[in-house]
Amino acid sequence: REAVRLNAAEITEVSVADIEGKIAAIFCNGGDEAFVKVSLDQNSLEFFKKSLHLVKDDLDRLLIWRVFWDMTRDTKISALEFLEVVNSSLPPETNPGHILNVLKYCGVAARSYIPVGSYREECHKLFQLLWGMLQTAEGQDVKQNLFNKAVSFAA
Repeated sequence: REAVRLNAAEITEVSVADIEGKIAAIFCNGGDEAFVKVSLDQNSLEFFKKSLHLVKDDLDRLLIWRVFWDMTRDTKISALEFLEVVNSSLPPETNPGHILNVLKYCGVAARSYIPVGSYREECHKLFQLLWGMLQTAEGQDVKQNLFNKAVSFAA
């Protein structure tokens, strides 16, 4: 982890020119130590899309899930891209609270953000994902929420 001093400005850019190629991703605000809105650069975005499960710290993983959702709401990534992240990164998620949060984001993404022409296909994908997760889920709350959300996407 590196410390970066934030400027009293709307945006603080961080240069990694000196370490380019030596890092897999950059995540600002690890440990939720500041009140900031974070976006991911393209390299970090691609890394976390494929490797979010490698982030061992529950709080940092939660914050990264939130960054994906914030970037969706801010139209920095599409809702379809967000749902791709969900399809690849939700099954290995181990924290029941994170799963429940992401399920809420999925509901909003499906109802409000995905193109009308993609709605049925994306809901079917989400149903299949959640139904598959339900088969191996642990904990009654998680199972009930997976079931309820899966049914909502099947309708």
